[in-house]
Amino acid sequence: MSKETFRASALVEGEGELKEPYDSIPMRVRDWSVVEDDRFFDRGTLADDGSELYLSFDLQEAFIRRYTMVDDPDVEIVLDVYDMGTSHEAFGIFSCEREDEDVGVGQGSEYGGGVLRFWKNRYFVSMVSLGDEEYAKPAMMDIALGVAEAISGEGPRPSLASKLPGEGLLASDLRYFHTMQCLNNSFFVATENILALDKDTNCVFVPYEREEESGFLLLAEYVDADRAKNAFKGFLTAYLPEAEKPGIVQKRNGRWTHATCEGRFMMVVFDAPNPDWTQKLLSEVSLT
Repeated sequence: MSKETFRASALVEGEGELKEPYDSIPMRVRDWSVVEDDRFFDRGTLADDGSELYLSFDLQEAFIRRYTMVDDPDVEIVLDVYDMGTSHEAFGIFSCEREDEDVGVGQGSEYGGGVLRFWKNRYFVSMVSLGDEEYAKPAMMDIALGVAEAISGEGPRPSLASKLPGEGLLASDLRYFHTMQCLNNSFFVATENILALDKDTNCVFVPYEREEESGFLLLAEYVDADRAKNAFKGFLTAYLPEAEKPGIVQKRNGRWTHATCEGRFMMVVFDAPNPDWTQKLLSEVSLT
């Protein structure tokens, strides 16, 4: 995935007043200080350009602050703090953006290429340096720690993830989301929304490595069993029309796809080595 972040250029400024946790974020760190008035936006004032991914989650508001070096105003750190409504949504947007190693901030974080991201409670935080990224990194870490301290408490991860088998799960690559766009960003399935995903559908997608083999598991939770059943039928028709057995087929690349539906849940294993591998993984998903 690209490291392009949702920038201020994709926003239309709205009304709002500075409040917790924003008024507790440091104004000056090392040789860096705030250069202009903070900017505050709500969901209703977001423009379409560049915001689709964030709006696919329950984004409530965005706070933006710019820091510059005291002796070099052309070098900047731009801080974005997103109130995602719930900790599930904050974890979700972080999981879909994550690329690099954790740097020990908040409940999950990463730093790479001049971009620092983390999530804590219902907030997702993103920072980017414009200039010498290695020089800016210590200040970015200090700002991040200050923001994390300003955000009170922690929040739970999505409970849907707890239903996944633990053996072989690559946790750092787990994604939580609602829409087909987010799935395709991790593993392209189809241009059309053949899984009938929408804002009311909760999904986790994660790679597995077992027995020196690998594959991917999608677990989608629909609002009710009827919605899941209809989505399952549509997926079989669109993605597995050549299946000799319902829900399982060997694709042209020699890898296997296996889909099942139970109650309000659909499970799909993609790009697996053989049917026994898929069956074992599916059998270990806990839907209770």
